[in-house]
Amino acid sequence: MHAPVTRVLVLVVALVATAACVNSPKTADDAVRAATPRDNARLQTELISELMSQGQYYAALANIEDVERRNGVTPQSTLLRAHCLRQTESWAAAEASYRTLLGGALAAQAHHGLGLILARRDLASAVQHLQQSVRLQPTNATARNDLGYAQMLTGALDEARLQFETARQLAPQDAKARNNLIVLLHVMGQSDQAAELENSAKLPTALRQQLRRQAAELTEALLAGQRPNSAS
Repeated sequence: MHAPVTRVLVLVVALVATAACVNSPKTADDAVRAATPRDNARLQTELISELMSQGQYYAALANIEDVERRNGVTPQSTLLRAHCLRQTESWAAAEASYRTLLGGALAAQAHHGLGLILARRDLASAVQHLQQSVRLQPTNATARNDLGYAQMLTGALDEARLQFETARQLAPQDAKARNNLIVLLHVMGQSDQAAELENSAKLPTALRQQLRRQAAELTEALLAGQRPNSAS
């Protein structure tokens, strides 16, 4: 049995055990039968999240279909579906799913997802969606980092620095924002500050060289007016 499934069964047992039922479940199968539909939906959502964290997006999509078959389509299931579709490069389907969420409570996440998709072909539109995502969730470090990266690719370097610095302070352990800031500082000609960051983080030589190569490539692309690679 795969680890995520085992974890879900253990969670079900725990839920039923705390419900003060007269007939306590003796096995995991008993627990699954005794759990309420709401319990099962919550636990299956946890399983989906765990599968996604492990990169098992196709398995997650299958479980999303099962949740929607049992409980109907919800904004949360649509968002999870959109994330999985984006990760499996089903760009059109993912974009369509995100767009259905723009007017609701999950609009911030939808704008974020759309920004990541559009960065592949339309950086200006990507920046607009990522800006809206940050407006709706100003303390989300990931959204700020992604906005900063898109702005850096368009040459809006000062704006990008603001986002990277904010993301670093919101999530000090996030290496992405730190590394993106190092690239940006090299592009801005502030290599001394970049070196200070590299030294304070004790970055290995190979990573320092990689970040400097990225900075050189981006600088060349910006000077030539070319569209840089959008992978962050």
